[in-house]
Amino acid sequence: MQIIKSQTDKEIRINSETLESVVLDNYDMHRAILTSTNLTNSSFIGANLRGVDLEGSILTNANLTDAFLMVANLKGTTLLNSKMVNSKLNGADLCGSDLSNANLLGADVWKADFRDSKLLGTNMNCVRLEEAYLEGAIYNNLTIWPNGFTPEKYGAIKC
Repeated sequence: MQIIKSQTDKEIRINSETLESVVLDNYDMHRAILTSTNLTNSSFIGANLRGVDLEGSILTNANLTDAFLMVANLKGTTLLNSKMVNSKLNGADLCGSDLSNANLLGADVWKADFRDSKLLGTNMNCVRLEEAYLEGAIYNNLTIWPNGFTPEKYGAIKC
C-alpha cells in the first residue's frame, strides 16, 4: 500500500507495492506531494494534478494525456518519452526538466516555464507556446515546433 500525502491534508491510498507502472487515470491528486518519486511507466490519463509537487521525480514513459497540470511543480523532472498530449500545463514549472522525446502535441502551455530544459526530439506543437518561457531550453533538429514558430526568438538554443 502506497500513501500519497497532499498539501490539502488529503491522503491518497494506492493498492500497489510501488508507484512505478501504476495506473492513476482520472484520479484527483490536486496538490499531491510526490517529490523525488519514481513514476516510470505510470499512467495519469485525465488525472487532476493541479498544483502537484513532482520536483525531481522520474516520469520516463509516463502517460499524462489530458492531465490537468496547472501550476504544477515539475522542476528538474525526468519526462523522457512521456506522453502529454492535450494536457493543461498552464503556469507549470518545468525548469531544468528533461523532456527529450516527449509528446506535447496540443498541450496548453500558457505561462509554462521551460527555461533550461531539454527539448531534444520533443514534439512542442503546443497551444499558446508563444506565451511560454523557453530561455535557455535546448532543442535539436528532431524537435517539432508549430509551423512558423521560431524558438530562438523566445530564447531557446539549438544544439
